[in-house]
Amino acid sequence: MKRRKLLIFLGLFHVGVLPFSSIPALAGEKPGRGKSLVEARKALEQQLISAPGFVGIAHSEEKGEITVYVENERAKGIVPKRFEGHPVRVKVTGGIQTLSTQVAEPITDIS
Repeated sequence: MKRRKLLIFLGLFHVGVLPFSSIPALAGEKPGRGKSLVEARKALEQQLISAPGFVGIAHSEEKGEITVYVENERAKGIVPKRFEGHPVRVKVTGGIQTLSTQVAEPITDIS
């Protein structure tokens, strides 16, 4: 009887613990690979944000890679080939400037 209760307890325990064993996968983590792609991109961005020649960063879930945009060939040297287990591709874009936009003023007096 004690053995049967123990087996039932162990069975219920395993069934109760099973859903929690997949939490890292649901959170986007790659067990054994480091951070998730999004987390790795954010961390690499923080690392490169003040580096000369760094222009921007993106990631592709489909390709499973991070893309770093730099101003020139010289700036390619600041970017690692892999980061947190993910491949990193570098694209030379030249400098990127923001465009100004015009905001329309509302017309208040129509006479």
